[in-house]
Amino acid sequence: MNGRLIAIGDIHGCHEEFSELLRLIDLQPDDRLILLGDLVNRGPNTPRVLELAREHRAISLLGNHELRLLNYRRTRDLKFVKENDLETFDQLTLDNLLIKNRSAGWDAAKIERCIRGSIAAGYKTVVDTDEREARAGRGNGKPAASNSTA
Repeated sequence: MNGRLIAIGDIHGCHEEFSELLRLIDLQPDDRLILLGDLVNRGPNTPRVLELAREHRAISLLGNHELRLLNYRRTRDLKFVKENDLETFDQLTLDNLLIKNRSAGWDAAKIERCIRGSIAAGYKTVVDTDEREARAGRGNGKPAASNSTA
């Protein structure tokens, strides 16, 4: 790999900040973007964060926020959710995505790809079976980046 290895964590649904950070980083074709978990919750538009991740061919680690949503999706057991999780989960349902994103030019197939298979379907996800190890950290809801050349 000749490009940069760029790691970003704790995006928490903040699509505008994530988009601006990606613009400032100016990703090149040889760069590799690694997302350190917690792409979802807290911010205004988790689906758009996931779409940006896919557009930039990101590899994502599973954070505790994604893990809670995946566990709830699998079981529908409220013991897995915390404050704001259900609001985010609702953002990721097909009906809500269709209604909210048709005006942005998204079609039904694109929206379905956003949620098919898992909350973060469509880009590679590294899943650790031990929940404690899967956590990428607890942030303040703002994206943080680190950059290293491999």
